[in-house]
Amino acid sequence: MQKNMKRLGLVIDSKERMIYQNKRKNINYVIHKDDLRKYEYAHNRLLISFILFMLISILNPYAGIAIGVVSFAALEFYFKFIILENSMVIDNFKHHPDYIDKDMTKTQILVLALLYIILGGTLIAYVQIEPVDQDVIFLVYGVSAFAIVSGIRTFLRLK
Repeated sequence: MQKNMKRLGLVIDSKERMIYQNKRKNINYVIHKDDLRKYEYAHNRLLISFILFMLISILNPYAGIAIGVVSFAALEFYFKFIILENSMVIDNFKHHPDYIDKDMTKTQILVLALLYIILGGTLIAYVQIEPVDQDVIFLVYGVSAFAIVSGIRTFLRLK
């Protein structure tokens, strides 16, 4: 269970509550077990929006962009103003006795961020060099933008 919670960005405290830590604002939220599924959807908001963007952009690129942006904004609003506002805020907590914090080192974070950015840049370079169908170009640009944004978000974890 701890591995699944770590994937969602949650930690377990000594009272066996699930805690979401907003490290930028230094606020800890208690996520109730009934809200875990809602939290999981909201936690994956960027991925869900990207999938919607990719699927709809096959039919119409501009509609794909619009739906991707609107869905991300809606899920961001849902996460911050519904899920987190309804969660209890706590100041300090003690980790569960079995909790092992295996956060990535700064070097690992930097390498991962650079790999994401290199992937995005390589995809853009490939489309520029090789003759590719117009529909495929748009999809490759979408994937490369997602990779670059993921790289930047990973790089911002360096503190």
